[in-house]
Amino acid sequence: MCDASDYAIGAVLGQRLDKHIYPNYYASKMLNDAQGNYTTTEKELLAAVYAFDKFRSYLLLSKTIVLPIIPRAFSLPKEIREASSYTVDSSAFRGMTTQQKKKFFRDVNQYVWDDLFLFKIGGDRILRRCVTREEGLDILKHYHEGLIGGHHGAHATDQKVFDCGFYWPTVVKGAMEFVRCVMRAKEQWVEAQALATNDAWVVVKFLKKLFTHFGTLRAIISDRGTHFFNTVMEKALARYGVTQRTSTTYHPQTNGQVENSNRGVKIILEKTVGVSHMDWSEKLDDALWAL
Repeated sequence: MCDASDYAIGAVLGQRLDKHIYPNYYASKMLNDAQGNYTTTEKELLAAVYAFDKFRSYLLLSKTIVLPIIPRAFSLPKEIREASSYTVDSSAFRGMTTQQKKKFFRDVNQYVWDDLFLFKIGGDRILRRCVTREEGLDILKHYHEGLIGGHHGAHATDQKVFDCGFYWPTVVKGAMEFVRCVMRAKEQWVEAQALATNDAWVVVKFLKKLFTHFGTLRAIISDRGTHFFNTVMEKALARYGVTQRTSTTYHPQTNGQVENSNRGVKIILEKTVGVSHMDWSEKLDDALWAL
């Protein structure tokens, strides 16, 4: 954040954590005689340039978007509103009531056209660039599973979109549908590996491979087999902050979807392996792909 006055400019470097912004660095500078004669807009831009120069080492290799804060008293000039009304064909208002026309022009005042881009003035008085639904889908994918994504929920994902200065009318609904589709695909994803033994060390090594690809889990559900329920497994999961949940003696099949997946892999292998059944490990990847 940066701001300017008639005598000085200042900037604050903050970090967002748990939906709150915590300041990490403060910087300010007095204006000289020449800079004091700048217009208000030039002073604000000078503060932004000063902030980028001062915090350059922290902003390298990161995407940075400058979002101007619009005062609450801001509104489009009367000449622009009148000119914009003439750019719309009169046939567009044919059949509209007086209330619908008023609502139309009231909604128009929430947007600003700047050269090639259309911006929406949000409730926090920040300009956000309007994009199409197709572009919005790519943006959601980037902020959900990209390099800066964290596979967060729908609310955190659409909040990231707003914080980075993008807007389209269905951004909240689009985030919910996108995250729902991703979760449905993840829930049906099957990972399997052919192992020579099923001791605790082999299972822990396999789980570490999963954590590398998909991230750590909140909880893992398993039966009470000795290769899952042991001290080595308990220490490994505690190191990664994963809760282990085991089945009961009366109902060892804790997850019906896992049982169905195992049954499907078994059926595919029975139809594809040779007579000796010695090549089942080589056919495992093909069975997972077919599943």
